[in-house]
Formats: sequence, structure tokens, C-alpha cells
Amino acid sequence: MQTVNSLTIRQPWSWLIVEGIKRVENRVWKTRYRGPLLIHAGKSQRTQKRDIESIDSSIMLPAEYDYGKIIGIVDLIDCIALEALPDSHRDQFAIGPWCWILANPGKLAMPLEWVVREKMFQVPLSVLKENERRRILEWMDRGSRQNLLDFESGKGAKPA
Repeated sequence: MQTVNSLTIRQPWSWLIVEGIKRVENRVWKTRYRGPLLIHAGKSQRTQKRDIESIDSSIMLPAEYDYGKIIGIVDLIDCIALEALPDSHRDQFAIGPWCWILANPGKLAMPLEWVVREKMFQVPLSVLKENERRRILEWMDRGSRQNLLDFESGKGAKPA
């Protein structure tokens, strides 16, 4: 059975990622994984009010968010320490200590309810719609490699 890695991220950060606004995910742990990464909007709303208040007011946030659902997909193209983060990726969202560099954000046509306990987990491709499965398989074939090459050559990764 083919699977794709998924990461749980609280709102509003998960929404900002699939919208292509937030291009760096901050973690206290690094990963060697590179490739497609489903974005799961966590259920917790514990820090949401404070998180929303910390976001630049020029960013138009939605009135409502999805919780406990897989809402989109990105390419994870690198994982580097904050000190090594290129200027092209330094913004209000990059705080480290480990910066997961994201590219090619996209929203799922229909958010998929998913119950998890782990922060990073596997999702069978078979539960996704055909066009979303095809997109992931194409990314596995070529997209992630090209994004990594662009990033390493200094071209950077631009949101779709």
C-alpha cells in the first residue's frame, strides 16, 4: 500500500501553509524526509487567539477554520537550522530552531477528516481523490527533486 507523510499543524498556521503564505514550518526536531507532505489541521485551539494576534494584519485570515482534517499538501524540500536559512525565506513566520522549507502548496478539494495522535504520520493514498493521488505521484516522480535543485542553486522555491 502506498502512503504519503502527513504533519499535524495547528490553525491558523496550517491554513497559511496551504494558501502559500507561510513557506517555512518551524519544528524543534529535524527530518531527513523530502517530498510530498499532507497538511493536517490539528484539533487544538488552545493558542489560536494568541497566534492570530501575532500575524501581520495585512494578511486576510478566514472567519472559520477546519480542525482535525487533512486540508492540503506541500512539498517539503529542505530542513535547515534557522541560522542557515536563506534571506529569500526569512519572514515573520521563520523562527526555527529547525526550518522545514515548503513549496507547491495546494488545498484538497474536500478536507479529509483524520484522527491522529502523532505529529507526523502516514496516510494511505487510496483515501484521497483520484486527482489528488495523481498529483502526489507526479510530485514523487519529479516535483520534489526539481524544487530541491532550485533551492540548492539559490533560485529558491516559489509558492504555486
